[in-house]
Amino acid sequence: MKMSLLRRIISCSAKHARYASDTAKKQPILKNIELPVKNAMEPLISEHLQQEKGRIYSSKPFQMKCIEGKKYYWCSCGWSKNQPLCDGSHKNPHYKAKLKPVLFTIEKTQDVWLCNCKHTGHRPFCDGTCETEEFKAKVK
Repeated sequence: MKMSLLRRIISCSAKHARYASDTAKKQPILKNIELPVKNAMEPLISEHLQQEKGRIYSSKPFQMKCIEGKKYYWCSCGWSKNQPLCDGSHKNPHYKAKLKPVLFTIEKTQDVWLCNCKHTGHRPFCDGTCETEEFKAKVK
């Protein structure tokens, strides 16, 4: 199970990685990314356990440098204009959003891939769900 998840993350990360401009083969750069990343706040919060999935913002994850110990709020509703982070849009009654943002922090400063499809099973981090046939069928 863990290897399957790790393969999907690596596949998704490699697919969406930035490419080096100075190499002839254009190999993806995955600098200092340890997979899978762990949310240090997980034992203290429950927002990552919400059953409902948010509105699909994008089927491509967002790479972001996260600072050790800093608190981030990942948008789980999909309405934020500051994706992948929350801007409070879930409070707007027009959107009728029931999801709360997921508070997370990481144990070591590094680049992470945050989910933008909002269907990950490893909130807030991308787990490759956007690459599955089941997800692609929903999006069509």
